[in-house]
Amino acid sequence: IGGLDMTSYMELEKALDKEKLVNLVMDMVSIESHPRVPTHEENISLYIHNFLKKNDIDSTLQKVAEHRYNVLATIEGENRDKNLLFTGHIDTVEDYGYPQLFKPYIKDNKIFGRGTSDMKGPVGSMIMAAILLKKLGIKPKYNLQLAFVVDEEFKSIGTEGLIKSGIKADGAILGEPTKMNVCIGHKGLEWLNIEVYGKGTHGGSTEEGINAIVKAAKLITRIDEELLPKIKSKVDPILGSAIMNFGVISGGYQPSTVPDKCTIKIDRRWISGETIEGIYAEYQSIIDELAQEDKNFKAKLFRNDQNMNEMEHGPVVLDKEHPLVKGLIKYGKEVTGKTPEIKTFTGWSDAALLSNFGEIPTVIFAPGDISTAHSNKEYVDIDQLADAAIIYALMGINFGD
Repeated sequence: IGGLDMTSYMELEKALDKEKLVNLVMDMVSIESHPRVPTHEENISLYIHNFLKKNDIDSTLQKVAEHRYNVLATIEGENRDKNLLFTGHIDTVEDYGYPQLFKPYIKDNKIFGRGTSDMKGPVGSMIMAAILLKKLGIKPKYNLQLAFVVDEEFKSIGTEGLIKSGIKADGAILGEPTKMNVCIGHKGLEWLNIEVYGKGTHGGSTEEGINAIVKAAKLITRIDEELLPKIKSKVDPILGSAIMNFGVISGGYQPSTVPDKCTIKIDRRWISGETIEGIYAEYQSIIDELAQEDKNFKAKLFRNDQNMNEMEHGPVVLDKEHPLVKGLIKYGKEVTGKTPEIKTFTGWSDAALLSNFGEIPTVIFAPGDISTAHSNKEYVDIDQLADAAIIYALMGINFGD
């Protein structure tokens, strides 16, 4: 297989300690690393750092913020002038009322729990791939870099810190769950807030007030009827159409009070050819239009600062002829017997930052199903974990061939 004969490939499969991989993933899932943890990702970072060191892989901690550390490691390659990066995030979302999600269990050859697919499972496969190479004394073709980062679920300060530190790579594999398909890009992500203002009064004298919820409803209707069709009409040949979602509407205090404010939160997925300035102008135009029609309509549009830190969360597309794509398809077929499909990723990921700001061509490939992520049914298939570890190892050995 591109430098490995079949015996060597079988060696990789034979040398993989599947039980060790499963235990690694379950240990990581049981270490909570979400916003409600006072020390954030510190415990999971230390666990991975020590695990790598125990397995003869030099590891360092890169401080991004208080209690927040990226875990970095490098295995020297035959060609030390080039680098291949394996990366993924080690934070998760909260349990959303299901605390048992941090007590992983196995059923039907699947590991269930928070972060199994998104993405401590894929991180486990990347770690085991590196351990495989060390165990067999195989030097990767290029330097193999590992970077497990914090805060992807919110502002991506981990990957921003990685890029600002000057990391250089000739290609990167990001371990977001793709069901072992090869994802070459995704839409950009922008969160917008619109605050609609009214005048609060007692519910018994509504004519003296201005109901912010009623005004917000008019704005939602206008956006839905006039702007949404225009958004859907914008189509990228790879990424598909631009989309938006009304995610949150909140306003009022209790039924007998006319609300003086109502907030609308919007998720806007954008594509190549669009700009952030243009996106905001679309919504502002609707607001201005309503203000001209109704002297009592007042609203303010602004960016939701929970969505990003400094680097814009834009769209990304990788050429399907890139060696990363070809390599993963080749080895994916060899290992699983099924040719991976080339797809786009349905969510947003750090691939956009690595590509757009770090100038590192990045592909998304990993075990797990993104549709189960953030749910109380999140799981990862154990056979996929093992197959991914072998595929990652093969990419480390032969990337670029």
